[in-house]
Amino acid sequence: MNPFGDENENEDEGRDDDTQNPFENKHENNPIIKHTNVELLLQINGRRSNTYISGLDLETKELDKHLKNLRIICACSCSSKTLKDDKQDIKVIHIQGNNISKIQEYLIKEFNIKNPPIRNYQSK
Repeated sequence: MNPFGDENENEDEGRDDDTQNPFENKHENNPIIKHTNVELLLQINGRRSNTYISGLDLETKELDKHLKNLRIICACSCSSKTLKDDKQDIKVIHIQGNNISKIQEYLIKEFNIKNPPIRNYQSK
């Protein structure tokens, strides 16, 4: 018996089976949720500048495809590096030059990541 009036309405109607357990990780394969910790770093050394992208969890083949696309878009050298941290290894994409605006457009187009945080590092 439904205390809110509509007796013909089925209580389970409109409810999916995956919504039963709120602690399940439903967003494993969603690229928007997967790449939430993306960060850009602009490093300036005198007249030279380097741009780094961290936080993209990509497989090797997929990473190579994106490196090739970034080389074409930015018209410069790109490489992937693995930085050693105390707890984990961090994969970073290294791009020569100040290409922040081009990289932001690429991240929006490919991964739907809007406005990743940008850190500036200037060495003396």
